[in-house]
Amino acid sequence: MVIADNDPTIVELLRTDLSLEGYHVVATADGGEAAAAACARYRPDVLIVDYRMPPGPTGLETIAMVRAAGAAGAMVLYTNYRSPRLVSQARSHGATLVPKGSLRGLREALAHVAPPPDGAASAPESAESG
Repeated sequence: MVIADNDPTIVELLRTDLSLEGYHVVATADGGEAAAAACARYRPDVLIVDYRMPPGPTGLETIAMVRAAGAAGAMVLYTNYRSPRLVSQARSHGATLVPKGSLRGLREALAHVAPPPDGAASAPESAESG
């Protein structure tokens, strides 16, 4: 799993919570380009990405890049933005939109697209861009 968000508090919260749930977080990123690079390197089962991560690409643009490269399995757009248009765009990119702040909602979405593997999670790596 790769987690991308420009808010380091969110990244750490998700990394901790999902690791405790049994997910293997292989990398984190603070922007779309770093997320795409991490996906190219690790080929994760899941990419969780925020929608707005200035100044680089949006979460949807990141999802499109990663999908075009075949560099990740499931895509989750984890965001505060919840417009019907954004939900539709996420679906058209093959992603699931989950409202930011709902860890339960994120866990439920992940259970449908990538159930946690058996065994303990390994220590995550950071792939932050500068």
